[in-house]
Amino acid sequence: MGSRGPAPRGLADHSLEGDIRDLLAQVVNTSNLILDPDLDTYFLMDATVLKWPRIEDLLTQTRLLAGGVLARQALAPDEKAELAALSGVLRSLKVELARGVETAFQNTRDAQLAPALRPSLTAAMQALEDYKVFLQQHFLDRDPQDITVGGLGLEEFELAFSRAVETN
Repeated sequence: MGSRGPAPRGLADHSLEGDIRDLLAQVVNTSNLILDPDLDTYFLMDATVLKWPRIEDLLTQTRLLAGGVLARQALAPDEKAELAALSGVLRSLKVELARGVETAFQNTRDAQLAPALRPSLTAAMQALEDYKVFLQQHFLDRDPQDITVGGLGLEEFELAFSRAVETN
């Protein structure tokens, strides 16, 4: 792959994210939460310490890649393939997350769990779907030779990215 220009975020941010993931892994490994026999706490733990951080990581990867594309106003075929792969993994995680949280809702003794979490979960799922559609329309459905990337500007992309991240 060729030079993709400056990334929207620095290496320090990426290192901090790695440190946070390492801390989460340590918490999970030492807390025995992964062994919890109650489906509600297991799936909420799974969402909180495994799925959401992975989704955030995928959002960051798409931001870095798409930001470079927009800065150059050029989409290489390998970048398009990478964005498609990231989008596919994001879609799969979204489905797994929704399924797991729904299982938690159905298997809890806490009658307030679903009413308390469902509005935020619904908003987060919609924001992820909107972001996936945005990537599809502005990057994946485009011919890699379309150097204008559909007339999309960095500010419009950052707004779409921010909506996806802020609701998660």
